[in-house]
Amino acid sequence: MTDQEQSIQTERERLAEISVSPPLSVPQDRDPEIVRTLARLNQLAARVYPQLDSVPAEPAPPPSDTGSGLADDPELIGDFLVEAREHLTSAETVLLTLEKDPRLPDAVNSVFRSFHTIKGLAGFLALGPIQAVAHETETILHHAREGRISITPKLIDLALKAADYLRVAVDALASKPPREAMQSLPSNAGLIREMSLASFRGEP
Repeated sequence: MTDQEQSIQTERERLAEISVSPPLSVPQDRDPEIVRTLARLNQLAARVYPQLDSVPAEPAPPPSDTGSGLADDPELIGDFLVEAREHLTSAETVLLTLEKDPRLPDAVNSVFRSFHTIKGLAGFLALGPIQAVAHETETILHHAREGRISITPKLIDLALKAADYLRVAVDALASKPPREAMQSLPSNAGLIREMSLASFRGEP
């Protein structure tokens, strides 16, 4: 079994467990949108590699920050690109609405879910830089929707910066192999540090 086939088989079994397991104590672990999208990726993998149905499961290789065996499959990446671009477009539109009226809880929830979904899918494909930025953005938006920090122009600016970074990453992924695309990205350390400080201090 190749590394790619091994990784796909392991993910398929993990997704099967997710779909039949009882609800977890932390809701985001069973986010329905992520489960549905991962299921679509799982079905695509089954079509691309049907022979895996009869192959025994083996331990998955250690995750990589710059792409997994799944990320090497162009059809899986294509599905991710469509999902990520849709969520980024939605997030940017809603953030501009929040800039005019920050007292819209449904809008905050919508942006949160967009970044949350991108984070989950990037983690599935082991796209480290994308996952890291989406995670930090999700965290600060979670604090905002829980009322721990306010929706301020600074917070919206940070979320828009994150969306810009993710769009650059998605565009790179569309034109280069996954590992090369992730390695070609500018450092996200400054952006992540800025968002982490905003979350830690309780105000952006």
